[in-house]
Amino acid sequence: MKNTLIASFLTVCGFAWCDVAQGQWFRQNSGVDSTITGVVMVDTLKTCAVSRSRSILWTTNCGEAWVDLAAPLSSVMPWNAVSFLDSANGIAVGDHGSVFNIVGGSRHFTRQIPYGQNCLSALHLSAAEIYVGGDSGWVYHSIDSGQTWTSEKISEWPIRALVTTAPLFPGGQNYALTPYSICSKSSFPSSGWKENVIPALQGLGSEAYDLVFTNEGTGFIVGVGGDLWASPMILWKEPLDTSWTMVPSGVPGAGALYAVSAPSAEVIFACGAMGMIVKSTDGGSTWSLNSSPVTPLPVPTLRAISFIDEKHGFAVGDAGTILYTSNGGLTGIHEQHPPIARDFVLEQNYPNPFNPSTTISYGLSAASCVTLKVFDIVGREVATLVDGEMRSAGRHMVRWDGTTLTGRQVASGVYFYQLTTGTGTQIKRAVVLR
Repeated sequence: MKNTLIASFLTVCGFAWCDVAQGQWFRQNSGVDSTITGVVMVDTLKTCAVSRSRSILWTTNCGEAWVDLAAPLSSVMPWNAVSFLDSANGIAVGDHGSVFNIVGGSRHFTRQIPYGQNCLSALHLSAAEIYVGGDSGWVYHSIDSGQTWTSEKISEWPIRALVTTAPLFPGGQNYALTPYSICSKSSFPSSGWKENVIPALQGLGSEAYDLVFTNEGTGFIVGVGGDLWASPMILWKEPLDTSWTMVPSGVPGAGALYAVSAPSAEVIFACGAMGMIVKSTDGGSTWSLNSSPVTPLPVPTLRAISFIDEKHGFAVGDAGTILYTSNGGLTGIHEQHPPIARDFVLEQNYPNPFNPSTTISYGLSAASCVTLKVFDIVGREVATLVDGEMRSAGRHMVRWDGTTLTGRQVASGVYFYQLTTGTGTQIKRAVVLR
């Protein structure tokens, strides 16, 4: 199966940027404008998200309305992660040892974890047992619902994710993920933490950000592959494997995957830089892009993702971004959402990737004033191909020779071209490969 996985990725060669797998994701109003760092679906109606603006957001109606659980607190720190056992028991953790606990429905804010420790990850194992991971390799453990904590340094690197397979398998393991290694300990019987450096993460610039196990025990680590290109990285390990296998995406300069969620053994989602959401429906063998409404530029990075089942999920990220889907990002399924105007269409450039030039086509249903611009991954304008000019109804083609406004050749990487007419804006991605 591993060979199939690798071959499938190489065949797709740019899965993260193709537009064949358009998805249904809808933006919600979070009420905050800072980075939302964590999200967890408790059930199909209830979800909790945490932000760097000191907000702990809670919804009981699929995100139609959000309330801030931290609003009554006089002083709280920026939050980094959230974990829930059920709707009555959860934990949010943040900078300087901040812990917000929900125990049996009652809410508590404490700083019993050392003030100098920034908490990056959390795992709510049972009503009483909780793990918290710190930014300097410490893991904090409570067996009394967060009233008291013990601590253990298990790595020299930050603990970015905490997960468990204990509820799924007898003698299951607890895992702590760092940028370059994975630590594990047995739950039954209990054992100490053991750290193993992952060879696939030793390339210059390579890092891991999140970890998930499916209900059949297959693990996925997502991050960024270094060396020549900062490209999306997925590591794969089946239950009987002794090592993690890296699968190259084949997309140069596309940025990192920051979070992963596995609602079933077959369906896995991941999200990351530039609004990227990728999905597998065959247990990780092949992946495709779920497009999301992350315009206008610059496209916000998505930092966390959570699915309660194969259809219902949230992805959150920079600038207060909250995206929601109730159909797993599928297309062709009618839902009750405002209609989108289709008075014009922006086509995928061809060839893509390209060197030295590419053609961008678009169609207008009626004469319109048109602007077509190219931006880099941080939203800076690179080139203007059509500058507010009137165009007739029909199909039009524009050639971009890969140069900037000053006539210089752009570097290899991902760029966005944006078409604006009198009725709206559309954006697509182009890859330059020198």
